[in-house]
Amino acid sequence: MVFAGLFVPIVSASFAGLTSKFFGMSTGEIATFSTLAACVSYVTAPIAVKAALPGANPCIYSTTTLGIALPLNLTLGVPLYIFLAEIFS
Repeated sequence: MVFAGLFVPIVSASFAGLTSKFFGMSTGEIATFSTLAACVSYVTAPIAVKAALPGANPCIYSTTTLGIALPLNLTLGVPLYIFLAEIFS
């Protein structure tokens, strides 16, 4: 779970940045789109886990998204996504 909380947002943001380059987006648009792609796991992951695994402990998957992925994105992710946007544009 910790691995997913650390690397899925970064992989999602990188994929979004590469994809948005092909659509001709500006640097700011790429950074915003990458940040949104990295943050989508906060909403969808707990819902998907609850639907797929009804017996799963909500404390574990909620902690992964809000306790690991969110602080990672706020402290390291957003500056990284801006840096990647400058490279991709």
